[in-house]
Amino acid sequence: MIFAACLFHCASVPVGQADTVYRWTDTLGRTHFGDSPPDSQASTDIELPSAEPISPAGLRPGERATLKAIEQRRQARHRSAEAGRREQRRIRDRHERTCREHREQLRRGRRHGDGKTLSKFLRTHCW
Repeated sequence: MIFAACLFHCASVPVGQADTVYRWTDTLGRTHFGDSPPDSQASTDIELPSAEPISPAGLRPGERATLKAIEQRRQARHRSAEAGRREQRRIRDRHERTCREHREQLRRGRRHGDGKTLSKFLRTHCW
């Protein structure tokens, strides 16, 4: 994983910044990358792929489309989450309105059978 991250980073460095990248393994078995070889250890040169021309905005060809697709997915998730929040608010408001109506009916003293039903509903649903 670290190797892939380092290699990606090294490959993404514009050619003008680092002409040659060196790879070596230390005595503990860890792999290192650098722009100058270590004095005491053998190293291998890594040939970097040629960098694509970068646009004035700092994006390579294709990156703008990728960023646009990512932004569209983010906006779609946001819209979906907002719709879910609205639905939850609608359900909560309907539930609170039903509880308020049942409390009012129980307070006004409905018939005995209705009172038991209302009381049971209030106990189980309207904390």
